Amino acid sequence: MKRTIYKYYINNVRRQEVDLPQGFEILHVGQQDGNLVLWAMVDADAPTHKVPIMIFGTGHPVPEDLYLYHIGTVQVGAFVWHIFEDVTEEYNYIESK
Repeated sequence: MKRTIYKYYINNVRRQEVDLPQGFEILHVGQQDGNLVLWAMVDADAPTHKVPIMIFGTGHPVPEDLYLYHIGTVQVGAFVWHIFEDVTEEYNYIESK
């Protein structure tokens, strides 16, 4: 296993999927040159899978039927974005067993 820290640009949209190698560890989210960025420790040789990421602005409603893991809050100018990994599918899979 070759662990490396990689940077992934994320879009400022409500929901998106980011291709991350299996076994990833999210280290930080922030902004760089006005872009939202996620940094993760990854095994660059591991197969990737789509990780659902959700972004909510301060004051925006958050659906109650989702299981979200907060990975960071980022301020870009006057806006504050709260970034989550959507673990609803994983949670529902574990609960169904």
